[in-house]
Amino acid sequence: MKSIKNKILALFCLLAIVGSMMAGCGTNTSKDSSSASNSVSVENVSYSNTTIIAKVTAVNGNTITADIGELAEMSKPDGNADGENNASPPEKPEGESKDSQTSDSQASGSQASESGSEKGAPPEGNGGNMPSMKTFNATDGSVTFEIPDGITITKESMDGTQSASLSDITVDSVIEVTFGSNNTPTAIVIKNVMSNNGGPGGGGFGGSSTVTNGTSANTISEDAEISGTTYTSTGDDENALRIDNATVTLDNVTIEKTGGKTSNTENGDFYGQNAGLLVLNGANATIKNSTVNTTAQNGNGIFSYGEGTVVNIYDTKIRTTADNSGGIQTTGGGTTNAYNLDVETSGNSSAAIRSDRGGGTVNVDGGTYVSNGTGSPAIYSTANITVSNATLNANNSEAVVVEGKNSVTLNNCNVTGNMTGTYKDDSENIHNVMIYQSM
Repeated sequence: MKSIKNKILALFCLLAIVGSMMAGCGTNTSKDSSSASNSVSVENVSYSNTTIIAKVTAVNGNTITADIGELAEMSKPDGNADGENNASPPEKPEGESKDSQTSDSQASGSQASESGSEKGAPPEGNGGNMPSMKTFNATDGSVTFEIPDGITITKESMDGTQSASLSDITVDSVIEVTFGSNNTPTAIVIKNVMSNNGGPGGGGFGGSSTVTNGTSANTISEDAEISGTTYTSTGDDENALRIDNATVTLDNVTIEKTGGKTSNTENGDFYGQNAGLLVLNGANATIKNSTVNTTAQNGNGIFSYGEGTVVNIYDTKIRTTADNSGGIQTTGGGTTNAYNLDVETSGNSSAAIRSDRGGGTVNVDGGTYVSNGTGSPAIYSTANITVSNATLNANNSEAVVVEGKNSVTLNNCNVTGNMTGTYKDDSENIHNVMIYQSM
């Protein structure tokens, strides 16, 4: 009898334990279901009708996971290392003559050129607020959310704010997310920040950490001299022409990039994806008496990418019409030497003389450089850029923008822009200029 009672008591205990476990499981299931129904999951914290700063750690389709943090002022960002400019400006090719405009400007500026050490100094008393770079500092916690269709995504950079897309949000991007009701994101801004290790990261400096040049409709990878040829492209992420690790001279050629979308604007800004002509992998390219036209986003006209790459351009006309499409672009430590070019850009964030991640060396002598879009200076420098005997005109932007520990030297140039601030040229003429420089 006692044994039967013990067995019954044990059975009740077992049923009680199972019931408790079932109740516990039921509670957890309800909690998980509630979290899953929300657009945001972060330690059960609601972000409805608030804005947060976060650094992306994972992108899975339209689902973003990011560390939550804050932006802090950066007193002295690392740009290109200080050093001497060892690349020489291009010399006049034999048998070719300068146009009358360049000859006249050289004649009038001969006396001033003797004191060239004073030429590139930033103007005194330039107006406007000097923008300061920021870094991201993680606080605690992470957030996971889905990006709904139709959300407004924009991207900041030193040469303007522009529309962006989900493809522009990558690992290490720093984003500002505004949530509406029900923890649903309503707007995202990809911030322009520097990474904590002093390198670029997020916003205009973010993008893929892997070099992504895209494809090319035409590639020259052996030494050659070519004249009178036309190169075209309408493909996505595709160059009309690419010169890869070869010594090539192009004379009287036409390069047309008339279509093709870019999958990531920063890969176009940094690595030459979707450019008209991309020169890379230590190639040495000379382009003379040619024409370059692009109408696609990221359609930079002529792009010099990477250490050891040298581009020499003479007497060439370059026109770009879409956003993120500079006239001549230099990144990754490349070199560009330009002589007597006729360059005009129409898109936003499309400087006529442009550089970006990794910088390099740019020497310009003679010619006209015009930009028409917003956030499109005549010169945008994350490199060491020297411009002599040239006309620089920014119709809807600062005339000159210098970012970080980089430089622009102007010798005997006619400079105009629509922003406040002044630059005094060698003839004591005052021009409107804004120089942005983070110290």
